[in-house]
Amino acid sequence: MLSDEVKQFVAGFVDGDGCIVIRAPSEKQTFPPCVALSQSRDAGIPAELSYIQAFYGGTISAAAAPKRKDVRQHWKLDIVRGADALLVDLAEHAALKCRQASIAIAYNQAENRRQVFSECRDQLKEEKRVDADVIMLTNRITDAYLAGLFAADGSVGIYKGKDGCLQLKSMISSMRPAVVSCIQQVLGYGRLARGRIIFGPRDTIKFYELIRPHLVGAKVAQMELGSEFQSKQASRKRRLPTPQEQKELEEIAEKVKKMKKL
Repeated sequence: MLSDEVKQFVAGFVDGDGCIVIRAPSEKQTFPPCVALSQSRDAGIPAELSYIQAFYGGTISAAAAPKRKDVRQHWKLDIVRGADALLVDLAEHAALKCRQASIAIAYNQAENRRQVFSECRDQLKEEKRVDADVIMLTNRITDAYLAGLFAADGSVGIYKGKDGCLQLKSMISSMRPAVVSCIQQVLGYGRLARGRIIFGPRDTIKFYELIRPHLVGAKVAQMELGSEFQSKQASRKRRLPTPQEQKELEEIAEKVKKMKKL
């Protein structure tokens, strides 16, 4: 039996990078709903997709190799057979796509799916349109949910500030500005800018400590390096780094940069 924390992580990931699909019936048969998840990664199958597959099944496939060198390999996890259980968990734990999950459940349980297909398809389309305006259940934004959302739509980096000094920064991006606004409301920190909630050095560490027990995948190593970087920065207090310290900070920044390209 899955823990609520696992279900919440997966719900956050689906809200970030998932899609609930009802396929049109063919002449001979109808099809069950599908939950599709995606990630881009050059270093093999994304650990996040493998993690979710271990609980809900499904098939992981790679898209055609990208033609441009600056575009990473795209991976997709399609869950059909395990979608029943996943949709129930999404209806209970997703903050954004819970209604979509409920519609897909109703379609799947209908005695005559062919008869209700058009109605359910239109309901699902309408719900996705409403989601664009964002009706988000903030009481479902738990630590584990945020870990899933960050695994899907988050990033961490070390950048040069206006003063030329290196600075740790992380963020969660969304095509729907109200999503990050809701997250800020729940957390009580973070800066909003163009569909992103941005965390400065201290808030990045605070946020990582919050989601750390639940985070899975590539962002774990990136955040660990970010924590190491910030620890070295804090140890200097306000004095300028020595050449050796500056070299160490730049090496950590370069490691994080390379990880983001994998």
